[in-house]
Amino acid sequence: MGGRRAAALAAACLAGSVVAAQLLTGSTGAQAPERPNIVFLLTDDQTAEQMRVMPLTKSRIGGHGVTFKRSYVSYPLCCPARATQLTGQFAHNNGVRQNGGPNGGYDELKGDHTVAVALQGAGYRTVHIGKYLNGYGGPPKGGKDVPPGWDEWHGAIARNGQASAESLYYNYYLNNNGTVSFYGAKSDHYKTDVVRHKAVKTIRRLVDERPDQPFFINVSLPAPHWPWHKAPRHRDRYRNAALPRPPSFNEPSMRDKSNWLRAATHRLTSRNIDVITRSYRKRLGTLVTADDAVDRIVAALRAEGVLDNTYVIFASDNGFFIGEHRIPDGKYLPYEPSSRVPLMIRGPGIPENRSTTEFVSNVDWTPTMLDAADAAPVVTQDGRSLLPHAENPSLRTDRALLLESTRFGSGRCESAEQASVSDLNQDGTTLPEAGGPDATASGISIRTYHAIRVPGYMLVEYSNCERELYDISKDPHQLHAKGGTGRYRPVRDALLAELRRLSLCVGEDCNQEMAPLPDPD
Repeated sequence: MGGRRAAALAAACLAGSVVAAQLLTGSTGAQAPERPNIVFLLTDDQTAEQMRVMPLTKSRIGGHGVTFKRSYVSYPLCCPARATQLTGQFAHNNGVRQNGGPNGGYDELKGDHTVAVALQGAGYRTVHIGKYLNGYGGPPKGGKDVPPGWDEWHGAIARNGQASAESLYYNYYLNNNGTVSFYGAKSDHYKTDVVRHKAVKTIRRLVDERPDQPFFINVSLPAPHWPWHKAPRHRDRYRNAALPRPPSFNEPSMRDKSNWLRAATHRLTSRNIDVITRSYRKRLGTLVTADDAVDRIVAALRAEGVLDNTYVIFASDNGFFIGEHRIPDGKYLPYEPSSRVPLMIRGPGIPENRSTTEFVSNVDWTPTMLDAADAAPVVTQDGRSLLPHAENPSLRTDRALLLESTRFGSGRCESAEQASVSDLNQDGTTLPEAGGPDATASGISIRTYHAIRVPGYMLVEYSNCERELYDISKDPHQLHAKGGTGRYRPVRDALLAELRRLSLCVGEDCNQEMAPLPDPD
């Protein structure tokens, strides 16, 4: 903590010197607070691959900070992922286990357990802009409540209580500090632009009103979530983009996969692929506007003289399938397209234009912000601060990552628990168009699971006790699951024992380093 504190103080002193020089020359400026500001920028359903269409974001944040190339989300589904982002806890500890229903959604989040409450208690001004958790705005409160910890609130409301309306780009509602406002179909009501405008305006006002008080702004950008409406000025962008077709796309053989997944999927037809291609092009187009929003938010921090004393974090809540493993759309499953997400951090003490291959998780995001702010958590943290890895990108550990999706279960597989895609993806990610009569994912019953990810391997255990083990060093696209017998059995047994422990872990137990794995016999 001391090194980060010193870096923040140095940035503050530098900012103060700049202000003094500006006053002598007749120009104006604002003195940075002693503690750093924090701006967290989150996209919705963005894959790591899609960063290729966000050059401004890569330049403004990654180019002046560190890119985490092995960043994962512990539960790749909107609401559980966002609950983990806000609490620093796995779903099995924070209780938000699906997008809605009896064990998920906004109502299941303990509002006083969030990073906003911790930072507000540490003297930060806290602001949220955009989508919060699925179901916010549903009955009986109707979006008129402001969750604990937020000094300012601009939360997207689920229209008529439907979570699928939360990411509409037009014709939506926001609760602006207790006043519900409707945004229609005008071009200047495009949600990404509205969120960006509010963020820029908020930065200017906060610095002007209280330049000595640090702030935390949580910005949720709707792109590239369904229904993929492009901004009018970007409607022609990526209209002819080629659909990525990695080796896992429309996987030729699913014989290595679990029985339930083989039964639920089939080879994608040309019609399926055409639909996936059209939606992919729209998704890229929405990200162009998100890229512009990130650029302008960073520019506002620079214009106000506080950028050098601000941690800017960019990430996505989860990934998304576009035909890999014969899955036409959606997320949830532990495979790379769904669980791996972009993550970049810039700020005091972080070197420029560096990258790290340390394995990290969204359970680490809240501990990172608390560390940056020198703030105490309000609830036990299952993750760890990423600032040591941002400040020293060569730093490596042997911590394993937990991936989970259980709605009710303990840590074992005997329950044979199932979940319906239609139940889980209440935010509209599994679409009638993309599902269609020929598709593979719409409406199927899928197995819940626990999985473990380490350098070189992923092991997933489904609720009916079927398992898939991948030697990622030799099979990066997860095409050839090992049976866990023969030469890979020692590896499987070691990973399974660690998975059992992680699936029920709490706090520091979740961050223990794993013993070296045995080599396959």
